Amino acid sequence: MVNLFIYAKDFSSKTRGNEYYHYHGLKTIERFKNDVEEIEQELLKTENPPTESKVVYLHWGCKYEEVDEDIIRTTYLEQEGDHYVSCPKTIVYWLQDNYDFRNEEHKIKLLYIITDGMIHETCAKGSIELNSDMHYETVVFHAFNERRERIDLSVASSFFKSRCMVYCNYELYDSTDISVEFDYDKINADNFNSEKDNLKSYIKLKFLTKPKLHASTFKEIDKLKNLRNRLFDELLSETHKKHNQVNLETKDKSVLLREFVRTTWYKNLFTEAREATVEIEKCIVTLINYIVSDTKSFSFDALQFGMKFNKPVKEEEIVDVNFISEQEIAFPDIILEDDKGIPVVILTKLSLLAKIIFHENSSSGEVMPASFNKFKSMMECPLFLMNDKDISESIGYFYTLNVYKHFLENNINTEPRTRRPFHGGLVLIDTDEFDRYNDYILSATYFDSKKINFNIGLFYYVLWKNCENKEWMDKNVVTQFRKYAMRRISQTVCKIGLSSLPLDPRINTSLLTALWYCVELSSCIFKDDAQFFFQERLRKFYGVANYMLEILKYFNYELDYKSIERRIELVSHVMILKKIQKRKEKVYYLLETIFKTADGFLLSEIEKPFNLYKLNYLKLDHKDILRDDVVEETVHLNDYVHLMHFVGDLETSAAGKSTYEICDKTFRPFFTIDQTKSFYTELVKITKKVVISNDDNKDKVKVTYEPADSLEFTKVLSLYNLFIRCVINLGRYPSLPEYVNYISKRKKFQANLVTLFPSNFYHDILGVYSRYQKIVTKVEVSSFIQVSKSYVMRFERIKAEERVKFSSDDEINKFISAEESKVNLKKKVQNISYKRKQRKARS
Repeated sequence: MVNLFIYAKDFSSKTRGNEYYHYHGLKTIERFKNDVEEIEQELLKTENPPTESKVVYLHWGCKYEEVDEDIIRTTYLEQEGDHYVSCPKTIVYWLQDNYDFRNEEHKIKLLYIITDGMIHETCAKGSIELNSDMHYETVVFHAFNERRERIDLSVASSFFKSRCMVYCNYELYDSTDISVEFDYDKINADNFNSEKDNLKSYIKLKFLTKPKLHASTFKEIDKLKNLRNRLFDELLSETHKKHNQVNLETKDKSVLLREFVRTTWYKNLFTEAREATVEIEKCIVTLINYIVSDTKSFSFDALQFGMKFNKPVKEEEIVDVNFISEQEIAFPDIILEDDKGIPVVILTKLSLLAKIIFHENSSSGEVMPASFNKFKSMMECPLFLMNDKDISESIGYFYTLNVYKHFLENNINTEPRTRRPFHGGLVLIDTDEFDRYNDYILSATYFDSKKINFNIGLFYYVLWKNCENKEWMDKNVVTQFRKYAMRRISQTVCKIGLSSLPLDPRINTSLLTALWYCVELSSCIFKDDAQFFFQERLRKFYGVANYMLEILKYFNYELDYKSIERRIELVSHVMILKKIQKRKEKVYYLLETIFKTADGFLLSEIEKPFNLYKLNYLKLDHKDILRDDVVEETVHLNDYVHLMHFVGDLETSAAGKSTYEICDKTFRPFFTIDQTKSFYTELVKITKKVVISNDDNKDKVKVTYEPADSLEFTKVLSLYNLFIRCVINLGRYPSLPEYVNYISKRKKFQANLVTLFPSNFYHDILGVYSRYQKIVTKVEVSSFIQVSKSYVMRFERIKAEERVKFSSDDEINKFISAEESKVNLKKKVQNISYKRKQRKARS
């Protein structure tokens, strides 16, 4: 048995001539020798008889070389480096070539690794595999480079097994022992700030190379959570040692609000303890997110409190979902007067654990872990499952209790009508004799018979609402299911904010009080609070708030429902707009609530002028207070829209008569009509401007039409040109849907404004497409593209059309100028630029 002390210097060619590396690296030799001496002195006290010790100096790169101390010093002084590349695996090769670690108890007491750079990720992974069975009692890592971005932890990452000391340009970054369980008990609320960096170093180096599914990650996450909970308890108990006794079970709004502000949780919002809990939460979340991150950086700063990772989550991701089994509840042996009058709704098997927590990759069959937070959030508020198709399909047919008993007695576990397997059915009676049995059926059906904490009342409500939507479900069964669900709701106790996140209220109340708090009370308390506005629960539950209101109405809560509904609408729109990236897309979303939509296009027909105020929602930021009074501010509709001119009329468009004849020589509409008329003059005659007047008044706003005094192609759709461009873009002739989709993509917006199309617009699309079909059946695509590109210029088109004979080119140019003047043509800037390029190319 030998105690090894190894000094391993990067001798790759990239270190050659690196003065900074060699100057500082030389100083580490003395530190290495001092560390060796200290360790040997300690060994003399504990080992009897003393074990043989050996000090080894290595040059490593693409190979290893065992050298003596003098050579190491010389290569530092002469700034030498001869190996081709840096490959720390060669350190392991030397160890394995010289010592049998499998059969002999050799110990690597100290390993110094010195480098000036980093290695490729594949090389680092190879080193991790090679080092999997190796153990290093102490690793000291030094990286030296004036260009700090060229050094990281990759060289030493696979060697961190026990005590680790990490230096970046002689600055100590980390010092920890990852082979010893971190002593979480030594951290308390008072010393958290001083201890958190030690915890950070431990977590960073321990999980630097571990996959997210490693067994140790689950244990560490639990420890971090327990630490957080313990620190929270310390802080909150110190702040209010005497807890206030409050009564939140009242239907009197003023009483409930008065009682709520007396709660310990609310009072803590305004103490130093609140700031401390927020800081602790940020730190713990950062550490957990680092542990479960798919890819970890080798940077010295790979883990900093407050940083974001490649898959950030609100709290943390859980991958070890080992729920204990639920205790089976047998069918109650109860004799009822009328088994035939009691309905039982069969529930067919649906594993929400598999559906939400794990997603199966159909191509590989591999089960990938998903965020547990989504599942946890849905269990705390099952209303999020309301529109889940699988939940709806899990509800089978209904039977009477006596028929259901027959199923159980004969071990029938396949629903007769759907042929789907089931664990049982819900017995819907007015008393509680079957409640525990029904709850077990829910567990067996949706949670693989595992013990899951979920909001029972809301889960039954979701099932009832899905039954209500089934046309074949007997109305009497639906009514009885409703009574049963509402009774279970009235008995459910939960967190007042329907959330157990660490910073949310830790207050247990009846479900009804919690629903009231979510839809109204939290808004009353927090919506205008500059510091805690994010505590308004509608920000999370806006999508399901109307279901909450329905429940409260059933239980005769006298609330200002109109006011609440207005608030729900405001919050809903802001949160939906948050998910839309581009401002012009946000505007489009809101304008859809005002203007008529047809065939995928917004038309210049105001259908719901009363929604004009909704454009004010653009002024709100989801990261700030959401003011109710914003809806009273003035908005001008014309500030958001680009109005296309109305060409022709509905009758001629519908008859396909508003389109122009296409020249078979240019594949474009004829430009010349006769000596004094052109496409321009004929077009402007039938063109009307679309005008929105009183655009800030929902009661007076209207759309009118005025004669066009000019021809403006940004306001007139060039459907012929768009067809040609569509062909060029696709490289083939488009189908009608493809042509329509191309127009939508190209013309949906004009700069930052939303385009409003005339009501006859789609008929004109059909007319143009129909005319081109007569041509495309006779012409190859390549020829069509070549010809249409050749006649972009009006001058060339006129010459090719030969409708009107001009004596000279000058006459043609005069004709074009005259026609432009007649219609007061407003040219697009891009067209002018294009024409200049064309003229230059021709000349």
